Amino acid sequence: MRATTSVGCGMRSPRFTRQIGHSMTPHRRIQLGIMVTLLLGLAFLQRPDGQLHIFLLEGSGDAMLIQTPTGAHILIDGGSDPAALTSQISAHMPFWKRHLDAVILTLADRKYMPGQVAALKRYQATLAVVASTGGRGALANEWRQQLQASQTSIKVVSSGKIFRLNGLAFQVLAVGDQEEDGLVLRLDYGSTSVVFAHTIGDADERLLGDSGLRPATMLAYPWGRDPNNPFVVSIAPASIVFTDGQVVEPSAQLTMTQRTVAGASYHERLHGLIEWVSDGRRASTRVSRNYCAASDDWTSALFPSTQSISASCNNRERS
Repeated sequence: MRATTSVGCGMRSPRFTRQIGHSMTPHRRIQLGIMVTLLLGLAFLQRPDGQLHIFLLEGSGDAMLIQTPTGAHILIDGGSDPAALTSQISAHMPFWKRHLDAVILTLADRKYMPGQVAALKRYQATLAVVASTGGRGALANEWRQQLQASQTSIKVVSSGKIFRLNGLAFQVLAVGDQEEDGLVLRLDYGSTSVVFAHTIGDADERLLGDSGLRPATMLAYPWGRDPNNPFVVSIAPASIVFTDGQVVEPSAQLTMTQRTVAGASYHERLHGLIEWVSDGRRASTRVSRNYCAASDDWTSALFPSTQSISASCNNRERS
């Protein structure tokens, strides 16, 4: 009896594969070659460059994406526009990557959670860092369900603790009350550092201002607060990125010039996407659009509750 070999559904025998290869036209082979070359070129361009990148994403609420020197990705918060966040994440992550190495939630609030929930639906997270898992409401429940579905580990942190993510050291400066005020974090990389204080509250700001903080290279800080206080002055940031996720009432009635405590100052509504880059020794800030505050009309339209920004100009890239 002659032996036969069956080929299962979805499988192709070597002979069939060779037939397909031989039947491919020269034009089709050229197209396939070009496609493979383009994908390889894109993969080469998206490889890690050995530097730390922090993208302060443009959108409603606050969201930051960290790319480590080795190519890991950490999402801090997510903003309130899920579609905008997932679009921006895909623009800054390699096209083949479908997971986040970690997510950090500084505050369980509608200004920060919706985007992160959407990101967790699209990208599987390895680790989630929070100050408390006790957030209430449908949104907080959905966030927890996404973590459970993807079997994401949860790390609960407390004030003063240091935790490491993919070679980066984070220090918890404050945890807030987790109702209106959130985590305040410091990230050190070599001789450069960033303080994420975009959800800081009044009590923690006073407490940290009296504690004698070490200077930092960059500070993420709420637009509605007056930065002329001991907390910001002690940090003496080389640059400040003002965020608009936290609602402060009454909002500080200050111009951009009056808000610049030390070095350069930025805001996503003025400068678009803001990228902070560090090699561990020096850091620079890149913006997607250059803004020179030369008129009062544009500023008033963007920030109707504030005075006009004095004439000033931030370069596209500043050290």
